[in-house]
Amino acid sequence: MIQIYSKGNTRFDMNGDMILFPETCSVRAELNGTWKLDMVHPRDQDGRWRYIEEECIISVPTFMGERQLFRICEMEKTDDEVTVAALPVFLDCADDCYLMDVRPTNKNGQEALNIMTAGSRYSGQSDITSVSTAYFEGRSLADAISGSGDPTFLGRWGGEILYDNYKIIINERTAGTTG
Repeated sequence: MIQIYSKGNTRFDMNGDMILFPETCSVRAELNGTWKLDMVHPRDQDGRWRYIEEECIISVPTFMGERQLFRICEMEKTDDEVTVAALPVFLDCADDCYLMDVRPTNKNGQEALNIMTAGSRYSGQSDITSVSTAYFEGRSLADAISGSGDPTFLGRWGGEILYDNYKIIINERTAGTTG
């Protein structure tokens, strides 16, 4: 079932504000790259399309589970349909989770993610046993994990990324991992 939650609705354990019946809905996931939901919804007589607005959350079943959350980042309305692009809600951390002075020192992947996500609504899971050190100062959590600057989690510990709502999973290999 595909549902939409209004911008102010954070009760994702409950049903959304409206059930959607899109013409198409697909999720594209690139290993350590872009994850993106693309959806086209008709301008239906029931007015379900009216609930579709930028920054709303769409809940869709994916290979990661029945309720994966994506935030609408782009939208276009025509006379016939609404087309949206959405990103995993974990990526909200680029705007609301900053590492001012975080220093996982001689830590494995799980320990580093615990330190990096401490005190936030985000969490991490990792099976990476290799030990490394990184200093993150004045960076968003998203940038510290896989950004272009040095250091990054991926640069120091390696791994492959999966998004599971507000949790990031970074394991040595993602094959067979589903949460």
